[in-house]
Amino acid sequence: MRNGSRVLDFWRRLDWRIAALLLVLTVFFYWKILFTSQVMFPWDAGDFFYPYLAYVHEELRHFRLPLWLPYAFSGFPIIADPEGQIFYPPNWLMVLVHPFAPLPFRLVEIQIIVHYFLAGLFMFHLARDFTRDTVAALFGGILFMFSGAMVAHAQHLAIINANAWFPLVFLLARRGLLETQRFYTLAAGVFFGIEILTGHLQHAVLLGLLLFLYFAYEACAGPARAQLWPRWMWQLALIAAIGAG
Repeated sequence: MRNGSRVLDFWRRLDWRIAALLLVLTVFFYWKILFTSQVMFPWDAGDFFYPYLAYVHEELRHFRLPLWLPYAFSGFPIIADPEGQIFYPPNWLMVLVHPFAPLPFRLVEIQIIVHYFLAGLFMFHLARDFTRDTVAALFGGILFMFSGAMVAHAQHLAIINANAWFPLVFLLARRGLLETQRFYTLAAGVFFGIEILTGHLQHAVLLGLLLFLYFAYEACAGPARAQLWPRWMWQLALIAAIGAG
């Protein structure tokens, strides 16, 4: 019992150290954006997403639901545009962090950088769930968060937000399937909903397809396939229903 407790404590401490290392790497990579005025996220980050988020932030901090944006295209219903991210929880946190003044662009940049950290952390846990190797999983997390696709799309806030939740949803869905834990399945559905609320619906569709293909593979060719019928189908449907809800 004592040995088991010591092993558990060791892994918990190691997880915190891994998270701290990924956070340090993220801050080091983007230190000029965070701590100087010489560099900024260009193009769509400032020209497209910031005006949206600034308007949404202004409405929410005055306790109004953003319905109609009057400043573009002679006005249009911003609540119908997913990339307005009106219901995306981290953007509500920006209202709580900065409630008494208009949204600064630096806070939007911090939101993007935090999602790089989350992408690396969640990918680390997903890779370790597959490999059972901490070092390999750490390299997997670092490679994912600083990959060409992630860094090149830094201006596309919705894509970075969506990529960050991708490995977490997959990890929770996988654990729910293989460990028969309903909590993991329910949590996968909740975070799949957050994936949808990032506003880049293409990623949500691709994630749903990936989960379907993975669940089908485990049910047809995986080592536990005899125990997965027909559970894998209703678990997949539950994740989709909770996320859509």
